Amino acid sequence: MKKLLIPLIVAICNTAIAQQNEILPQTEIMTLGVFHFAYPNLDVVTTADKDKISVMEEPYQSEIIAISKALCDYKPTIIAVEVTPDQQFTIDSLYSLYKNNQLILGKGEVYQLGFRIGKNLNLPTIYCVNDWGKLYDNVEELFKDTSRAAKFEAYFLNSPDSIYKTPISTKKVSSIINELNSLNEPDQIKERLSVYLLNPFKYEGARPGIL
Repeated sequence: MKKLLIPLIVAICNTAIAQQNEILPQTEIMTLGVFHFAYPNLDVVTTADKDKISVMEEPYQSEIIAISKALCDYKPTIIAVEVTPDQQFTIDSLYSLYKNNQLILGKGEVYQLGFRIGKNLNLPTIYCVNDWGKLYDNVEELFKDTSRAAKFEAYFLNSPDSIYKTPISTKKVSSIINELNSLNEPDQIKERLSVYLLNPFKYEGARPGIL
């Protein structure tokens, strides 16, 4: 049975594939939500310097190794990471060096978890699958127009739905194991994902004709 591990995404599910009226064996998918170990601060949520930890130091390295070993028990046959496909060649090259003991892992979760688990399981490839999705022509036009884009951003940030947003915690991580346990709690996942179905998707209806 094929098993797929996708770090950095939030959910756990099973999928069944039907083809030509034949039910094929189920593919189990585990998705793992993590915080960005290297703190690039490229997202809406950023971390102040005082709240950053060094995952290269103890006790964090021992925790990461323990997490990796636990995930290896799942025996994934494919590992997919939050990197865009145009970086596949770079990831392939770095992963090859790491498998041949010629690379010291960087801070990022792609390396600390993805590469480490892949090597332990002797997997040939770490797959880059991050994608922003398809933007239709009217949405493309919106973001090309700075004035209209600013209106959309103002609506997004000041929507009445903002009261439903999950409070952003700036608490410093004291345990990576505990943090990942918390991030992957089903109730936490449900609460965070619900925000995606609020103000951005109601924009056109709330402001008819603005697009």
